[in-house]
Amino acid sequence: MDRSIERAAVALAFAAGLALSGCAAPQAVAPSCPATLAYVKPNLVTPMPDLEEFIGKAELDETFNKPVDEMIAKSGGIERSLAGVQRTIDEYKRILADSAQVRRDYHAAGETDHWIDTYLSSVQDGVTINQAFFDAVQCRQRQTAPTAGTE
Repeated sequence: MDRSIERAAVALAFAAGLALSGCAAPQAVAPSCPATLAYVKPNLVTPMPDLEEFIGKAELDETFNKPVDEMIAKSGGIERSLAGVQRTIDEYKRILADSAQVRRDYHAAGETDHWIDTYLSSVQDGVTINQAFFDAVQCRQRQTAPTAGTE
């Protein structure tokens, strides 16, 4: 498989989980919800230089620094964000569950062990980043939900 296609697919999958098409307006959120996803950087398993080379520095910078509220708005709102990012998380988990086959397939396509390891660790990081987005969206959902007796 062409490396540029695979890198693009991973970058798009990161973005797909974080920004579907839509135009809902961002909502004000209490400070207890994360403003960006920058806080997950220390939890990533792929060395940052490898991840930047594989995904792209600009794409990663946008992923970590774009306000979560903007991502939600671009995704079409809270419900669409949750549904889209859950699909992405599920897909990444399927890839990781079948990592032995993925490894065989990429070896057969001529990829190096380092490339395959970076791909699989970037998929794991995709789970981490997208789960953080899912959690941030749920945080906003909880804070914007009407409380009992105020409906």
